[in-house]
Amino acid sequence: MSHGARHGAARARAASPEGHLLHRSRLGQAGIELLGSANAPAIRDALDRLYCGHLVAVHVCLGVQNRLAGPPLFLLSDELEEVLEQNLKWARRLGQRLSELDGAVTADPDNLGSRAGVATFQLPDCSDLHAILSAALSGVRDIIRAYAACLELSKGDVVTTQLLVELVQLEIARESDLEAAATRPEPGVTKG
Repeated sequence: MSHGARHGAARARAASPEGHLLHRSRLGQAGIELLGSANAPAIRDALDRLYCGHLVAVHVCLGVQNRLAGPPLFLLSDELEEVLEQNLKWARRLGQRLSELDGAVTADPDNLGSRAGVATFQLPDCSDLHAILSAALSGVRDIIRAYAACLELSKGDVVTTQLLVELVQLEIARESDLEAAATRPEPGVTKG
């Protein structure tokens, strides 16, 4: 590697907070061989659908945050910010993997919902804790199903499979947390 190439790569790594290259081109020869007979076009499509799903989740979080009222305002503000940040981080990781597979993410905002499999978009009542938690639980279950479908496609691609397993485990944990929260009575509500 020439001095200029090493210097450029070091500059790119330094620009990234995680120390990763900011832009990666397609896979090298060993990476392509690692894919084996995996169905790369279908994997790219599924990764983009997951990417879009996470961006839709970011949009939902922003919409709900903007409209929070009553007890959910105090109970969910921090949680929504965390979920928003996680979804954005996961979208970036999926987009990075898609780029490595010589694919590109959906850039047109008009297509994000349809690519994510969202037939209709409706925010929950943002003053109703149960409605918010139910909508979040439904969304998490939808994305877990999308991860399962992508995992089926990625069986020959160990790198993509490893990434998907890591991310779906986090979604499964979130589903468990949401189920527990949805079954708790709302604060200030007593059963008589």
